[in-house]
Amino acid sequence: MLVYGRRMKRIRREARFYANELQKLQGRMLPRFHGLFMGEMQDGDSVCLVLDYIVGTLPGFNNTTYRTATWDFVENKIDRPYIINFGWAERHVCQKFMPIVSNTEEPEWKEFHCDELHDAYTEAQGWLPRTVVYLRRKVTVPSWRTQLKNW
Repeated sequence: MLVYGRRMKRIRREARFYANELQKLQGRMLPRFHGLFMGEMQDGDSVCLVLDYIVGTLPGFNNTTYRTATWDFVENKIDRPYIINFGWAERHVCQKFMPIVSNTEEPEWKEFHCDELHDAYTEAQGWLPRTVVYLRRKVTVPSWRTQLKNW
């Protein structure tokens, strides 16, 4: 990501976040951070944040929905979702009790314990839906667990 002007401060902050707080997650949940490079362009000073190659944002994801607006989900070359864009991120103790597993039934908020990650992953369509629209109505999708019990 190459930026110049007012956005340079945010990218420098994001690079520090990758180098420190996010170091242990790189390559698993986050792309690897290769460095922040500074230079000069026609329009003035510039910085370039270099991460692993990523394909693009996941369909349906809109980071403006979330209170921190600090991340995007992207897919790497083996279709594993990554989180990027930590320019305004802050360290906190997450209360999440369960792992995020793609293509499984969406957990309830109360069992997940982190509204922000739950909302982001739901918007990114990472889980199987709990409801679908059928004949212009929202209908609950029966749980696969319930289906197995009744089978």
